[in-house]
Amino acid sequence: MVDEPEYAQVAAALAVLAGIAAADAVCGHALGQYSRAQGHREAIDLLTSVDETLAKQLGLLLAQKDNAHYSPRAMSAVTVTQLVRAAGHLVEQMDARLTGG
Repeated sequence: MVDEPEYAQVAAALAVLAGIAAADAVCGHALGQYSRAQGHREAIDLLTSVDETLAKQLGLLLAQKDNAHYSPRAMSAVTVTQLVRAAGHLVEQMDARLTGG
């Protein structure tokens, strides 16, 4: 998927969205709240109070959000792979925390 440029940008954009959703779920589960702010700094700060490693993963994703969603320039395969992995880690942690696994 990442090796196919026509899908790489879509993969990056969806990775960002998946990471945001997973972070919201982790915060909702752990804290009973999630960020509703327009800016993303609050979401990172809130997630930091739960897990600093997950917050760093979210920060990586959010730093590339505009590029993934709005830029006409293609993202590198390395960057896309990093985003997909970061989102995967957030989703895996969300699943483990919500299901007790």
